[in-house]
Amino acid sequence: MLTMENTLRKKLKEGGYALGAFISTDTPSIVEILAISGLDFVVLDMEHASLDFKSVENMTRAAEIYRITALVRVTDYDAKVIGRLLDIGVHGIQVPMVHTAERAREIVRAAKYQPLGNRGMSGGRGPRWGSIPDYREAANRECLTVCMCETRQAVENMEKIASTPGVDIVFVGASDLSQDLGCPEQTDSPLVEECVIKVERICREAGIIPGIVTSTVAEAKRRITQGYRYVTVMNDMRLFYNAAKAHISEVRKPD
Repeated sequence: MLTMENTLRKKLKEGGYALGAFISTDTPSIVEILAISGLDFVVLDMEHASLDFKSVENMTRAAEIYRITALVRVTDYDAKVIGRLLDIGVHGIQVPMVHTAERAREIVRAAKYQPLGNRGMSGGRGPRWGSIPDYREAANRECLTVCMCETRQAVENMEKIASTPGVDIVFVGASDLSQDLGCPEQTDSPLVEECVIKVERICREAGIIPGIVTSTVAEAKRRITQGYRYVTVMNDMRLFYNAAKAHISEVRKPD
């Protein structure tokens, strides 16, 4: 009998933190390599990269082989897109620019079956063509709903967003937040830090998981110490670029 278990959800429920990566490369091998390397989840990026539904489906299969979780960052809120991605079997949805509790409720309605939402019924890959017993209940429990906090307005509305039934994780997009706060790319700005601390506290008090993007080892460790538990630590193409540039520069150095 097939069962449905989200390994990321299980780890977070047990009180640990999880490390992930944004993936913009259209290849399942990247997911496999990062899974073997020790990551807990990947966020397949349909917002800023050229991934399509077929590539997302195949990369989700790769994640499942190694028992890590594959979520998708969608372009924007779109109930039909959210439903279709869940129907092809992704393990969670991450939606950018969630400024209000009303938008959070709309996302939950699209991502969850009744009584939490109104996701349309499907007999496709998500429910394994009908072979997962009680799929509706399992999907409501196991598929994660992630709202991204990227503006001052979102921070101001965080108490209501974090208390929205069905929201599992709030994820701080520090770069966009810094831009909205008037200090573009200054993610270490006191203005950004104040918001980061506030979001973590509100999420913790609401009983949901705080998440955040990081770009260095030191930053990742600092955010985990602060209480952030869903932490992205790399972008696949940026990692490749940095490694390639360093390697080529080293080769070109005179002896």
